[in-house]
Amino acid sequence: LMEKHVQEIVITGGPCSGKSEAMKIIPNRLRGLGYNVVILKEVAEEIFSSIFPIDVKDIRDFAQKYPDKYLAIEEQMFLEIMAKLKTRRNLAKICGDERTVILLDRGPMDALAYMPQAGQRFFEFVKRNSFSLYDIRDSFDGVVHLVTAADGAEEFYKPTEIRIETPVQARAVDKRTQWAWVGAPHLLIIDNSTGFDEKMDRLFEAILHM
Repeated sequence: LMEKHVQEIVITGGPCSGKSEAMKIIPNRLRGLGYNVVILKEVAEEIFSSIFPIDVKDIRDFAQKYPDKYLAIEEQMFLEIMAKLKTRRNLAKICGDERTVILLDRGPMDALAYMPQAGQRFFEFVKRNSFSLYDIRDSFDGVVHLVTAADGAEEFYKPTEIRIETPVQARAVDKRTQWAWVGAPHLLIIDNSTGFDEKMDRLFEAILHM
């Protein structure tokens, strides 16, 4: 991590990749080294856990039944991420920007992975809301993608009420998420070639060198 600069790091990944645990572990490690850490929590989980109508069982069902509403919600989530990022940047300045890290639990480009049949719509609402590719992808100091456990550690892959993908579907979403961030200046992919603790160690080392 560079000195005298606010670092903005996106931690993204496929389903059951360790991202949620990373957002608990990494901030504590950074604070232990004397960094201020400002966190932007995942927006999608918060929104999609609170809006489903009674005739919808999960997000995939919602997207199939109400495709236009689904895309409109994706746009609102994107706008909320960008608004919260602006607030986090202001908080970083207040905290003191010499040793401050903003950690994003997913980032603006993640929506593209969940709009595979409507990718053009994503870029349309990005442009319509006066954002550029630099704003949503290339401005971050680092993007770290954690690979789903379904790819290389399938015995640890466990669906939940929110994580509804089968292992095959999880691998597909993981690849789409990687693809969404291709082109980011500082993109690193961390696979499951080691155990989970070592995976977190590799993530931490990657962030320290961004």
